[in-house]
Amino acid sequence: MHDSNDRALVLLADRLQTDADEDRGLPQEFLDDLVNRLQDSPGLDQYFQEALRTLSSRLSEMSMTDNYKPFITALGRLMHHKPIISMLINLPEFLPPPEAVPANLLEKKTILGPYFQISPLQVFLVPPLSFRILGP
Repeated sequence: MHDSNDRALVLLADRLQTDADEDRGLPQEFLDDLVNRLQDSPGLDQYFQEALRTLSSRLSEMSMTDNYKPFITALGRLMHHKPIISMLINLPEFLPPPEAVPANLLEKKTILGPYFQISPLQVFLVPPLSFRILGP
């Protein structure tokens, strides 16, 4: 039973990451229904919490050259629901204490950090000499 529960935790993130109109995607009506059941099903929140963590963790390994749009879309779909927003801001990874996560790791170790790290100015994308053109 524990293995099927672990698999279900990952499946929600997988389905959110897939376009809602695709066969493996999570239809919006189903997502809306799941969110509406949060108050009545106390264990359901762990699925959304783990989905938020999984999406963030996967995105943290990506750059501008990867297909990051499904992660942005999934977060956007989730943020249309106030209970999910409340859940997100109450996760320990939302705003960890400074002694737990130094400033240089915020983009990797916080729940929203990976969404902000996607940038055309990522160090490994910008050749070091490109800035010399602008200066002396």
